[in-house]
Amino acid sequence: MRNLLVHLGILPPEARIAAPETRIVGLGGQDHFVYAEEPGLFEPLVELGEAVRAGQPAALLHTPETPWKPPLEHRFPIDGLVLCKRQPGRSQRGDCLFVLGGALPG
Repeated sequence: MRNLLVHLGILPPEARIAAPETRIVGLGGQDHFVYAEEPGLFEPLVELGEAVRAGQPAALLHTPETPWKPPLEHRFPIDGLVLCKRQPGRSQRGDCLFVLGGALPG
């Protein structure tokens, strides 16, 4: 809207907002998803929009019922861009924690 107002001459040219970077990514098979392996308290280690590498730690799942047990670490299976992230909190086995976008074939 702001850029439209600049275009119409209502706002000065210095009020223009630069266009954000555009990336086109694809969504492939199961390796584009990270699922909870066990129930627990989900602690994400990355944010939406971050580029991640295969093997990079993605999240920790803590078990409040057994606080002496170390958290279960989940890792990203492929390189990609974090498109979707579950809200921190309780998760169950099989819950989707992350969705990754990858480079399009071509």
